[in-house]
Amino acid sequence: MDDPMLHDLSNQVFEIAAELFALLSTPTRLRILHALCDGEKSVSELLARVDVSQSNISQHLGVLYRSAVLGRRRAGTQVFYRVTSAQALMLCEVLCAERSRSMSQPQAVAARSLRGGLQS
Repeated sequence: MDDPMLHDLSNQVFEIAAELFALLSTPTRLRILHALCDGEKSVSELLARVDVSQSNISQHLGVLYRSAVLGRRRAGTQVFYRVTSAQALMLCEVLCAERSRSMSQPQAVAARSLRGGLQS
């Protein structure tokens, strides 16, 4: 017989994952997350790594901050952001690993893309 408590926990995991995936459904937010994987960055550092306008990155940073994926601190006139969500950090590790793997095997990634993307 299924344990209702385990079923509820399983549903919560899926709900949390779905919320995170919805929040990170834009490439710009994924690039911001990736840029912050190795530690805190200022807005100007993020602008150098994520090719978008100041207003655009500010909008995305605000959404990620209000959703508690990112934390921030002020130092003088600069604002620094860091990843604060454990779930986002795990996703970040997966993204970094996949990026490293795909950069070391570009032909395999291109072939997989032509076949219809990542399939399991």
